[in-house]
Amino acid sequence: MRLKQFLVLLFGCLQMFHSCMDKETGNPEVIQAYIEEYVNNRTNDIRLYDPPPPPEWKDSLQHKGRRKHDSVLQNLKILRVYVNHHVAYDTIIPAHRKFKVDDDFMKKPLVVNKGFLLDHTAFSKKDGIMLAFISSDEFFENYEENQRKEGYGGFFSFKNLYYSKDGKKAIFEMNFYKRKMNGSSSVIYAEKDDDGTWKFQSELKSIS
Repeated sequence: MRLKQFLVLLFGCLQMFHSCMDKETGNPEVIQAYIEEYVNNRTNDIRLYDPPPPPEWKDSLQHKGRRKHDSVLQNLKILRVYVNHHVAYDTIIPAHRKFKVDDDFMKKPLVVNKGFLLDHTAFSKKDGIMLAFISSDEFFENYEENQRKEGYGGFFSFKNLYYSKDGKKAIFEMNFYKRKMNGSSSVIYAEKDDDGTWKFQSELKSIS
């Protein structure tokens, strides 16, 4: 009887422990830096550029991927980019091919923890863009409605983040979902310069 009570108590404690882990909030600096540089900006907003003409008209129109005038840009709706607030772990380490990563890092990587929530308040607010931090369930529940709105910028999700022991190297996976036939998955490798700036390399894993 006592053993049964002990097991019940132990199971309850483990549930509480995992619940607390799931609710931990914080932004590892490499994820913070990547989002600020590649997600929290309008560099990839296709509305900023003229669409390319049909191939047979390219020479006659002399299209060069021109940006639209400032007057047009000012009237664009805010670009709304959705970000999965949960960074999860579902593999041992991301697969990679082209990165020249030292063996010690790959054999003994450091897990930040077993999953955490991004702190949305830590990201900078920029004109013309809004980051919406939500769960994947919330995003796909409202996907049909959101993707029809002007300014829809897709959904970014991060997982499997690992650091080297000295904290100067990191590797993680990034998934981007725009529409059913417009998405990609990449492995991101990062190294920190002496000035504290993170430099990123990416390797495309899949595209649709």
